[in-house]
Amino acid sequence: MVEESDQLGGGYTSHFELYLAGMTKAGADRSVIDRFIGMLEANEQVSTALRAARVPHPSAEFVSATWAFIESAPVHCQAAAFAFGREDLIPEMFSQVVAVNKQVGGLETFLDYLERHIEVDGEEHTPMAMQMLADLCQDDEDKWRECARTVNAALVARSRLWDGIQSAICRGEAAFGEDTRIPA
Repeated sequence: MVEESDQLGGGYTSHFELYLAGMTKAGADRSVIDRFIGMLEANEQVSTALRAARVPHPSAEFVSATWAFIESAPVHCQAAAFAFGREDLIPEMFSQVVAVNKQVGGLETFLDYLERHIEVDGEEHTPMAMQMLADLCQDDEDKWRECARTVNAALVARSRLWDGIQSAICRGEAAFGEDTRIPA
């Protein structure tokens, strides 16, 4: 349960809801993500919802890569993408974001989200994810090679996401801008 939710105040919330609350408190435009989620709730396919909601290209590309692992990769490759493409990277990645954003102020809920992931992923989830992967692959060299290819693809997808975000920031676009969106 701690992977995707937490106790907060007097109740429980999902990490995604905490992330959305952080966006709201920071004054971020949630219209694209709300449209996307609404379309998924209406049973649209992920690829259709990404286009129709006009999700910025770097984000859509990252979600598409992640969804491809979920839909078609063998379970050991899914575990590899999860372990190395998320759990292992997040504490260091989010620590850097927290350090920058603490100076800005006004992002307390978002920082709570980041700090919770730093704590849980660094202390508990990364070792558990690595053990899961070791259990799934054991001594099977073919599985480990498949995992290595999957991890490389996951890391490339994440790098392209961050490069796209950096490019939009450098262009001064608040939400990536029209030229980075997937064409309809």
